[in-house]
Amino acid sequence: THPPDSIMAYKVGVLLLATYAGAEATDKFDGVLRANGQGRMDAYLKPPFVSNHASMVEQLPNGALTMAWFSGTKEGADDVSIVYAHMDDTKAEEGAAWSSAKVVSRREGYSNQNAVLFYDNTSSKLHLFHSQQGANAGESKATVWHLQAPVAEGAVGDFDSAKEVFSHPGAFDKNRLVPLLDGS
Repeated sequence: THPPDSIMAYKVGVLLLATYAGAEATDKFDGVLRANGQGRMDAYLKPPFVSNHASMVEQLPNGALTMAWFSGTKEGADDVSIVYAHMDDTKAEEGAAWSSAKVVSRREGYSNQNAVLFYDNTSSKLHLFHSQQGANAGESKATVWHLQAPVAEGAVGDFDSAKEVFSHPGAFDKNRLVPLLDGS
């Protein structure tokens, strides 16, 4: 038996970036889910840049998985971007594949970190929040930025441009958004 999809998203997504960080890309970096013989499925994505960190997976209502993380030469560097990939298959099962990662937020002279995904079922939008700081300047002046993409029939459209939403110096996002019981 398979665990519920929400657990499957966790079992698949958490190790995607952890398994290839610092590894040399080979033919098996094709994004395809494969059983590892230990009750877990692994997928190796070709990293867009050398350093990859802090992934977050969000499951859409139809079961499709989305994932965002930061990627660049090293944490804090000028080229650190937020990248995004998705799995169109509605079931995370052997043979399903992740898309290639694409850059969705990058700003010259700045470093982006800590992508937080949130699907809003009232607006059918996938929200992506992340922190941004001056390159090699540390987190004390970081601010929080937001992008969103429409979701129709489980397919995620293009993300809009990132906009600063919390400008208090030292602002930092990291954890999943949890709506209040009243839906706000």
